[in-house]
Amino acid sequence: MYNFRTDRCLHNALELLQEYTGVLHSDKYGAYEKMASKKQIIWSPCWAHIRRKFINYREIRAI
Repeated sequence: MYNFRTDRCLHNALELLQEYTGVLHSDKYGAYEKMASKKQIIWSPCWAHIRRKFINYREIRAI
């Protein structure tokens, strides 16, 4: 499936995934987080984004 939208607004994400109820692996875009909080999807955010938070924390804490 390929679906093009001119922007990444919440409305477009909700419209595109309105009937989807499975696992969604994506970046950390807030629209997906909002859908997960409503239990519409099981959100699996990109591990590279999560890893970056650990690296930033390590640099701050000088571990």
